[in-house]
Amino acid sequence: MEEGRILIDRPSYTNNELIETFDLKQEFPPSTRSRLKSYCSRTCRCTAEAWKRRVLSLLPFIGILRIYKWKKWLLFDFLAGLSVGAIQIPQGMGFSMLTSLPPVYGLYTSVFPVVIYYFLATSRHISMGTMALTSLVIGSVVERELEKRGIVMGDGNRTSTENDSRLAYPQEEYEAIKVDIAMSVSIIAGGFQLLMAVLGLSKISLLMSKSFMGGFLNGAAVQIIGSQMLSLFGLTVKNPPGVFRVPRIVYLVCLHITETNVAALVTGLICIFVLVIMKEVINERCKSRMKMPIPAELLVLVLGTIISHFCHLHERYQMRVIGYIPLGMPPPRVPSFTNAPTYVADAFVVAIISFAISFTMVNMMAQKHNYRVSANQEMFAYGVCHTIGPFLNSFTGCQAPPRTLVHEAVGGQTQVASLFSSLLVFLVFMFLGPLLRSLPVSVLAGIIIVALFPLFKQFKDLKRLWRVSKCDFFTWIITFLVIVIFDITIGLVTGILINMLMLLVQWIIVSGSRLVNVGHSDIYIGEKSALSKWKSEPSGIKVFRFDAPLFYMNVSKFKSGILRQTADCYQLAKAEQKAGQPTKNTGVNGIASVDDLKLNDDVAKSDDIPTDSTHTIVVDCSPISYTDVMGLDLLKTLHKDYRKVGIELVLAAVGPSVLRKLNLAGFVSVRIPYADQCVRNGNADLRGPEDGKENGIVLDDRPNAESGGSGGTNRTDPESISESEKLLSVYPTVYDAVAAVSGNNQFVYRL
Repeated sequence: MEEGRILIDRPSYTNNELIETFDLKQEFPPSTRSRLKSYCSRTCRCTAEAWKRRVLSLLPFIGILRIYKWKKWLLFDFLAGLSVGAIQIPQGMGFSMLTSLPPVYGLYTSVFPVVIYYFLATSRHISMGTMALTSLVIGSVVERELEKRGIVMGDGNRTSTENDSRLAYPQEEYEAIKVDIAMSVSIIAGGFQLLMAVLGLSKISLLMSKSFMGGFLNGAAVQIIGSQMLSLFGLTVKNPPGVFRVPRIVYLVCLHITETNVAALVTGLICIFVLVIMKEVINERCKSRMKMPIPAELLVLVLGTIISHFCHLHERYQMRVIGYIPLGMPPPRVPSFTNAPTYVADAFVVAIISFAISFTMVNMMAQKHNYRVSANQEMFAYGVCHTIGPFLNSFTGCQAPPRTLVHEAVGGQTQVASLFSSLLVFLVFMFLGPLLRSLPVSVLAGIIIVALFPLFKQFKDLKRLWRVSKCDFFTWIITFLVIVIFDITIGLVTGILINMLMLLVQWIIVSGSRLVNVGHSDIYIGEKSALSKWKSEPSGIKVFRFDAPLFYMNVSKFKSGILRQTADCYQLAKAEQKAGQPTKNTGVNGIASVDDLKLNDDVAKSDDIPTDSTHTIVVDCSPISYTDVMGLDLLKTLHKDYRKVGIELVLAAVGPSVLRKLNLAGFVSVRIPYADQCVRNGNADLRGPEDGKENGIVLDDRPNAESGGSGGTNRTDPESISESEKLLSVYPTVYDAVAAVSGNNQFVYRL
């Protein structure tokens, strides 16, 4: 195969020359005014087509039904619905106990929000319902509020002792208070999600990186397993709420280990063993030969109930059972919002967790099956589910990975499967509830624990994270440890802050690098990366690149990097001062300039005075996606200070947003083809359409264009610099800049 060849032969261009030659339009970000105008024009249209688009956007199920292949997809959705429903029943009952509510409320949550989600969802594969993490957070709020109000379950009489003053309620009223708290938390969480959907804040999930989510989910899994330890050991001790929950649970288990109900512990361990064998061995190894996986959780639940009922485990061994499950659908109810301000922050955490966990899987499934989803519509769907659901006795949930993966593995194609799964769960609490009254609590504890095992597989990622990115590794570890030791809410806030801090650290520690030409080509790479025999550098020209946004936290790094890697204008200025050639102050907004440098008695001797033949420094701005006022002022200062010692600082490959800021600050002159983006300042003229030219700033942005470049080492007299020459020169690419300043406007690369 013949080796590929590249031949480039063209004039070098400045940004303005490129725009004029090829009649280009600058891709500047739209202004706030134009964005608002565009938004209003889109949302205020009243045409039939606009209303049709709005309805299809609000109710995505209509679009799915229009393309639904009934003969091909319906059977797969039916099987997927039965498989997911078989998992929903035991998981719903178990996760409801994490919420400190009777198990039947988990069944309600597996029906009503799921049906609502069917009408509003853009995802075709995720399985909405109960989820351990959101249930645990709501449960911790319920327990904390009961403890704060001094409410306990008893005979209904107020009890008062010397050290204790609490209110005791009958079981029915006690459960109603817990339901009120859980449902009010859920409504507030749903309200937050609706508000974020309306404001377009669904991108809040971008704050949560993959490493953060890994540490967060695994830490939460440890919290959930810890909360089930007392039930697994059959202890009657109450789960401690608040921070240091897992350490306190471990302490309580060790303290009351002699009170362990051996029958409950053995039952729970047998369930865990059977579930692991069926899910991780049989289902995993034989999935290619089975049309649908074995519903392990449902089988364990049924067998555990049958054995407990006929062996009278509750009467013989005092094993805790879930008790009576009411038949039928409960009437809608409006929960009480007593003390709601005290748990608004917890509700916000629930809203964020619910959306983040769900949308992560939504994105993954959409990419895998090649269809589009809307983050805002998904947020809206969750908000509606969690706002209406609590009035129907359903608490906040989200998708659970095991159910979603089963839905996909069986071949489910759309959310029609969720209708079948909801129907199956609906039949259970409508007709079969009393049959489950003998189900041991330790069996549900085992089901919950095994459901979390797949999350721990992410520990294998730690080795890769350590090798690839130490920042991601420490984000994972710190988030995990904070959640395990302290609390989920504290871990969520800490993890997000650590995630952002690690990003800032990576931007702050960047010092930049000097680029060199490789083999007289158009390729510029880091000086340390190139072998010496291939390095080449045009005489007097040095190229510098800064691999991060330029803002107030790293301007000092940029400054020290460019001075160290290219030429130190301040050392050269000291040399001139030593030689009796004073320079003029050009500092900008407090950033040190040449004349801020005062010579001390210990200034270098004359033979130590630096000498430098550099006449041009090219800054490769392609990695700089953002800059602020301090970054702009630094560029201006460096430009002036380098000019003082006869060195020209030019910019190359500047992005649109940074270029616009440079132009607005009056540091460069760039043609902008739109009138609402033109600016008038001391260094630019605004030319209107009456001049026979398009609106925009049209000053030449290459100060030395007439002289054929800025090459040479003659020192420039600051007083002789015109206003246009004080502008920074901007070039489309590094090689355009090198070709122009080298005095050779026809710069040919042959590879």
